[in-house]
Amino acid sequence: MRRPRFSIRSLLVAVLLTAIACWFALPFSPAANISGHAITVGSNRWDGRRIHVVTLRNDGLFSFYYIGHSGLVLNFSYTQSGSDGDDDWFSQHSTPIHWTKLKPGETATFEFAVHGDYNCMQIGTEVSDWRGRLAPVSGGPFHYVDTGG
Repeated sequence: MRRPRFSIRSLLVAVLLTAIACWFALPFSPAANISGHAITVGSNRWDGRRIHVVTLRNDGLFSFYYIGHSGLVLNFSYTQSGSDGDDDWFSQHSTPIHWTKLKPGETATFEFAVHGDYNCMQIGTEVSDWRGRLAPVSGGPFHYVDTGG
């Protein structure tokens, strides 16, 4: 009985197919960073009210997608804590959903109005990779001084 013989080419093809299958099976864990909290005067979109401005930055090697457009994240939720010790949860959603690519090193911005007697905030959103897998990204707590509004 003769043993089967394999060529180097068939070995390389088998290794390549195995590597691709393993790559598709990897979980999505983006290297995203939410930072840069500031309170500024809003644009016409916010009728001149004071707004929170928080930055989502892609610190990874690969692009990912966020819900929004033109560098503005439109689908997120946040928790604000006040001097009374209560936490209030807020969310902002956009419909229809439009996914925008965020390349490595690029940033997108969260903007939302300042309201209530809060002095601490945490924020989060979901991002997706090219396979459609979702991953939560969150940042904070961000502390700030606010006189209410």
